Amino acid sequence: MKLLACDMDGTLLTPSGKLPDGFWDLMDDIAEENRSRRSEDAIIFLPASGRSLPTLRGLFTPPGQSPALDYFLAGNGCVLSSHGVVETVARIEPEVATRVLEAAASYPQKLWVIMHFPERTVAPRDPEFLEFLTHYTTHLAVVDSLADVDLNNVVNMSIYQPEDPSHGPWDYIRNEFPELEVLESSGDWCDIMPPNVDKGTGLEFIKAKLGVTTQETFCFVDYFNDVGLIAPSGRSFAMSNAHPDVKAACTDIIGSNAEGAVITTIRDGIKQGWL
Repeated sequence: MKLLACDMDGTLLTPSGKLPDGFWDLMDDIAEENRSRRSEDAIIFLPASGRSLPTLRGLFTPPGQSPALDYFLAGNGCVLSSHGVVETVARIEPEVATRVLEAAASYPQKLWVIMHFPERTVAPRDPEFLEFLTHYTTHLAVVDSLADVDLNNVVNMSIYQPEDPSHGPWDYIRNEFPELEVLESSGDWCDIMPPNVDKGTGLEFIKAKLGVTTQETFCFVDYFNDVGLIAPSGRSFAMSNAHPDVKAACTDIIGSNAEGAVITTIRDGIKQGWL
């Protein structure tokens, strides 16, 4: 089996947040290729994203159809969907989630917080923020105050900084919560994760379920919250637009997300026989 774990924003998706040209043709070709292989040699494409599970399902659902993929790794590794069955890899305790909300509210500059549950995302009723969020997530539950939400079963949280381009807010959150994983997913987004959990944790979880080895695992990455995917993968591909530190950690550097380099590389792998 060949498992392809692929980040979304900055990696697979175009700079405008769309699937690249040729993606569905590639999925059709992989399905055709798999029909000629033994099941244990099949190619599995795994979206591995900080986005919520409903958003990922929506992104990979052609109009009027069911989700076209069998596996999704959402919430930066906290949630796995396998043939429609949802499993939670880890959660944030309710009292910890409350403290994160309080810390964000106490920061001297505006920080917007959203909370992710296994199959929904909760956001505050802020028109400016909600308009911005439509680029990143769907199936939002909107509330007047996050403080009124039942915090049981929170898998992870995301914080957006609309004003401060520095790392100041993320250093502040890290200092306040040394027990949590604080992962930068871009310069202005940060994901708050349960202890010792990242995309790599989720990837190891699905590898164990499928019986896939490290040498049979490949990843496509661009930013810090993707780094966990590298160690569980026998071969790792950094986009040319990736952060320099991420490039340095990978085995290969390919073209950019704007060029559709993930599509090209997978096609090359099938043609050359290493997939």
